[in-house]
Amino acid sequence: MTKKISYRHFFAILFIYYVFQTIIKSFYGGVEFDDAEQFLLYQGGMKWIYTNAQPPLYNWLQYLFFKLFGCNILALSMLKHILLFLIFIYTYKLLIVLNIQKNDAVVGSALMFLLPQVSWGCELKLSHSVLLLFVSILTIYNIIKLYYDKSKVNYITFGIIVALGILSKYSYLLLLLSILLSLLIFKDSRKILFNRKIFISILILTILILPHFLEVYAHFNSVATSIYSKVHKSHTIWYAFKSLILAILAFLGPLLLIIVWFAKSCKFKFRDKLFELLTLIVIVNLLLIITSTFVGLFDNFKERWFLPYLFLVPIILIGVVDNQCIKDKKIKIFKIVYFFMALLLLMFLTRLFLPNVVAKIKKGKYSHDAINYSYLKKYINNKNKIIICDNLALCGNIKMIFSDSKVLMNMRKKGDIFISHSRIKGAKELYLPCKYGSDKCLKVYIKEGNK
Repeated sequence: MTKKISYRHFFAILFIYYVFQTIIKSFYGGVEFDDAEQFLLYQGGMKWIYTNAQPPLYNWLQYLFFKLFGCNILALSMLKHILLFLIFIYTYKLLIVLNIQKNDAVVGSALMFLLPQVSWGCELKLSHSVLLLFVSILTIYNIIKLYYDKSKVNYITFGIIVALGILSKYSYLLLLLSILLSLLIFKDSRKILFNRKIFISILILTILILPHFLEVYAHFNSVATSIYSKVHKSHTIWYAFKSLILAILAFLGPLLLIIVWFAKSCKFKFRDKLFELLTLIVIVNLLLIITSTFVGLFDNFKERWFLPYLFLVPIILIGVVDNQCIKDKKIKIFKIVYFFMALLLLMFLTRLFLPNVVAKIKKGKYSHDAINYSYLKKYINNKNKIIICDNLALCGNIKMIFSDSKVLMNMRKKGDIFISHSRIKGAKELYLPCKYGSDKCLKVYIKEGNK
């Protein structure tokens, strides 16, 4: 690797990496939970609200990709990797509008890869959260542009982006609240909100999200119950804060080591006052989360939930470390990032070609992506059947294989074929093989006829 690393090199390598990841996933037998859900929801068409209590934007995008490229893993993987690549592109663009030099900006973009939920979680399981992260970056990017240019175009764009954020995932609302409070607190940014053109943003936002929230209002109890059950498990406050701290540490992961490394030999000072605003947004966000924990709203945290709240950390890091220090450490940073890329590729290849190794780590449980669900075609030959199953991941993978069939996740309904993880009276026991490796990876029970 030469000492002169331009931004073009990193993005070219990243593009190749994501193309390779797309190819790898196309050889998988099945998909994990979140991706399986996309196959199941696809058969319902485009709706303003889905039964999974998630906003509809990602489902709409996935629906269009399925229509264009077929109901398969390739269409699923293409959408996700396009969004992931755009996340890094717009991290770079954000740093550029923050007046960071190109080579420093690409370092900041590369540091995003050291967030485990970006490089691993988004690849393996997440769907809506990938879109949420992209729109969150777009939001901050647009806020910085508004700071410098309060044009109608930027206010129109702001309204559209906020609408996209809300339609991506409801947790975006907490980020939005943090941004608005920070703009009010930070003296130089108040003019963004106290400008008449903000009403253009509000009007556009209202028009775009109103149909969805009318549907939410009509199903409010089920939506609210579903969301609350995810963030509140009736734990003690001590457990809640322990969960919060561990989730933050796990989210930052290897980036924490980079921060410590910088702290030992670099001088920390804000390069631009706008980095103070970004830092304030993170602080306000964390204070809102802590306050919500104190009042009992949250008591159970998962690291993926911090994607829209802590993605600013690597960006802020570039904005507080002196330019010379970044130049001195740039080569080593890229070596670390490329090492992680190679390691993750090896891990995904291991999941595909050595599923028994992964199963041993997971105490005998095989990953869904390793399982050859196409094996079911030997037992279910006819098209346009009604297939009933008992598990979302199982249903989604079955829908992927039998795209012309209607797949329902309700064992009480009538159907032509019943497939279950649990024993069914009169059903045939069947082992699904892994696509590569073991011939006994998942036991299912199949029964034909109405139930």
